[in-house]
Amino acid sequence: MSNPIFAGIDLGGTNAKVALYDEQMQQIGEKRAPSRSTESADVILENLANLLNRLLRETGTDRADLAAMGIGVPGLMDVHAGISHYLANFPQWRDVPVVQWFEKRLGIPVVLDNDVRMNTYGEWYEGAAKGVQNAILLTLGTGVGAGIILQGQMLYGTTDSAGELGHMSIDPNGRPCNCGNIGCWERYVSATGLIQTAQEAIAKAPTSVLAKWQADGQPLTGKMVSLAYDKGDAVAHEVMDQTGVWLGVGLVSIINVFNPQRIIIGGGMAAAGQRLLAPAQAYIQAHALRQPLGAVKIVEAQLGDSAGMVGAAVRGRSKWEKNNAE
Repeated sequence: MSNPIFAGIDLGGTNAKVALYDEQMQQIGEKRAPSRSTESADVILENLANLLNRLLRETGTDRADLAAMGIGVPGLMDVHAGISHYLANFPQWRDVPVVQWFEKRLGIPVVLDNDVRMNTYGEWYEGAAKGVQNAILLTLGTGVGAGIILQGQMLYGTTDSAGELGHMSIDPNGRPCNCGNIGCWERYVSATGLIQTAQEAIAKAPTSVLAKWQADGQPLTGKMVSLAYDKGDAVAHEVMDQTGVWLGVGLVSIINVFNPQRIIIGGGMAAAGQRLLAPAQAYIQAHALRQPLGAVKIVEAQLGDSAGMVGAAVRGRSKWEKNNAE
């Protein structure tokens, strides 16, 4: 194979993304389509295979040059067996042998992993964590996901469940979480948590800009809170400051426990930038242990929503290289 090509698939709750890369991880092309999450697992997998085939045709890529593929999906899985057990927003998806299905269909090595870990691999190999041996990626979206790299190795844990940092409890009397716990970190620092905090604040300040926008029928979003913040709305400042402090509370524990060199903030909430990170940094400076604090940098993710495709392709390439070396 003179020009090996690697595919990376990122299966999200709403959209599926597939991209092709050369051996240097330069992107050749990508395609996106609805995930069809309410369909059966077979329909979803066929949809992904068809998306890949269309991309191969549209980029003029010889099917024989496709050397390996990685796929990132959310939820619970057995990475070693290549089985995805459960996806929260995919009602007909249970115990799906993803790797076996694709290897039989494509005849190439395939790697399955959690979507956040695939994002972390992407940022590690090509983005904000490049060259770093101890790093943590936090994705702040509807919930909070994390990928943890320690001593140059991705942390998986006993059941491939390591990285559920969003379910650290920061308030034993706090908000109930879908996981069954109380006061989970993600109930405060995710987009969902930010909106709940904003709604609670608006109820006490009906004359605020945010209250007026909501009364006008606009759905409350993180972007709206940022816009109100930039207009000087006191309620929006209160919401961002409080969310930033809660972010700092969790980050202090992460810094003290894992001693990372880099913490990368990704996901939709990263768009808040310094509005969120400045109060978090202030809390961290006041509360983290001095030695690990002095070693860590907190930065924004670089690859955006391409990170999962990059990471998946990188993992596919690694499996191909390992197979060729044996």
